[in-house]
Amino acid sequence: VPLSFMKIMEESGTLEALSALKDEGKIRALGMSTKTVEGGMAALEICDVVMVTYNPWHTAEEAVLDRCAEKNVGVFVKKAFGSGHFGAIEGGQDPVRASLHFILNHPAASSIIVGTKSPHHLSRMQQNAAAANDAVEELKLAVSVGGKV
Repeated sequence: VPLSFMKIMEESGTLEALSALKDEGKIRALGMSTKTVEGGMAALEICDVVMVTYNPWHTAEEAVLDRCAEKNVGVFVKKAFGSGHFGAIEGGQDPVRASLHFILNHPAASSIIVGTKSPHHLSRMQQNAAAANDAVEELKLAVSVGGKV
């Protein structure tokens, strides 16, 4: 029977061991990837950074990002592109560009983790790389001229 995420956090001793290593100066930061709001909220009380799912099609964990912004806890966003299952975007905007703009408009979002799990997904990611690069350039320009992303 798989252990629940909260049970692992509360009973495994892993976070305490990592926290002790941080206190000893053996590691610089402590982070955790979470799957629920409850897990994210618990992790941000202990960790320097949390990894959450956040994109235009999945906003259930936005409260975790909001709390991270309040507490100055870093956020790595996973599944930024909806695992390739893009939903409809208002006005027919490119979903990669729309997702980047959406995520980076949240003050807590500091990094986006992009990955793949199959050759098919990799092929699709390669097709979207140019759009992502263009979007990043647009975001850098907007920030450099003081605009909102």
